[in-house]
Amino acid sequence: MLARPMVMMGGEHVSASEHDKLREMLSSREAVVAAQGELIGSLQGKIAALESALVNHADEIALLKRKIFGARSERSGTNELQLLLGEILADEKVLQKHLDELRGKAGEGGDAADPDKSTPDEPAKPRPKPKGRRDLSVSNLPRVVVDRGGPHRSGIGGTRRAHRLG
Repeated sequence: MLARPMVMMGGEHVSASEHDKLREMLSSREAVVAAQGELIGSLQGKIAALESALVNHADEIALLKRKIFGARSERSGTNELQLLLGEILADEKVLQKHLDELRGKAGEGGDAADPDKSTPDEPAKPRPKPKGRRDLSVSNLPRVVVDRGGPHRSGIGGTRRAHRLG
């Protein structure tokens, strides 16, 4: 007796072929459940990433709103950038000084003049402070005559009197 014709399941007798069908259905359903579990895991990962991006964007929007619409004490940007620029310029001055020292040491060996030092940094005459409107008669601009008058302005062609309304 190698093959058992009947299998007992839950108090009922089931044939071997039905038992095999039930096992196949169970294994296929377990495979579907496993695939759905993997899908759920990947979707939860995507949801977490999107929520994180949403929070980051909301924080960025709040920061930009604070910069634009916030009280003056909360606004930032120009002073911080100016401080950073000042530090960069200070570093550049140090590097320029070091470069000038190296050029001076190299120039001591020869009589070649430094072309940068031959031209002065300041202009010969400072520009005077402006004191009003320019004289346009000395300019080369074209002249256009516009006549804004008419018969009612010159008094020719009738009399115009001011009347009180009301």
